[in-house]
Amino acid sequence: LVEKWEKGKMRLLWDNKKRRNEALDCLVYAYAALRVSVQRWQLDLAVLAKSREEETTRPTLKELAAKLSGGVNGYSR
Repeated sequence: LVEKWEKGKMRLLWDNKKRRNEALDCLVYAYAALRVSVQRWQLDLAVLAKSREEETTRPTLKELAAKLSGGVNGYSR
């Protein structure tokens, strides 16, 4: 941050020293898109997060053992 005085008031400004920062730009755009989605379509983030947790299913221990044993397509008979 750089302190600059304008009209008798100090302002703090970001000085990137002529460097580009695409990662920060992408983060800001993604955050803006999220806020628009929440406002426009009444998106409930808690419900969305819970549904994503339910979608992810883990393979059973039997399925993992079959994959590790090297059967056909990872599964043995």
